[in-house]
Amino acid sequence: MGATIFKIFDEVLSESCNGIMYRCDDSDGRECSRELQFDRWYETYNTDEKIDRFAQNFCDENACDKYYVLVDKGCFNYEEIFESFNYRCKECNN
Repeated sequence: MGATIFKIFDEVLSESCNGIMYRCDDSDGRECSRELQFDRWYETYNTDEKIDRFAQNFCDENACDKYYVLVDKGCFNYEEIFESFNYRCKECNN
């Protein structure tokens, strides 16, 4: 399953040069398990290290959620995606 997911990620990210944002769902209390599984897939199937991943916590008065972005390191807009997610979005948490 992980190999298929990363094959799709690789194709979509390379063709579109956009990031893919995701969050591990916690509606059933299994967010940590999902996060660990995705981390294992990332390490196992991103062998060419072509896909980069960033994470940020977004909080409101009720809870904090961790969001991730995947992006192809070779895309022309890699720096813009990196900056937008990692720097501009820090303002969302203030």
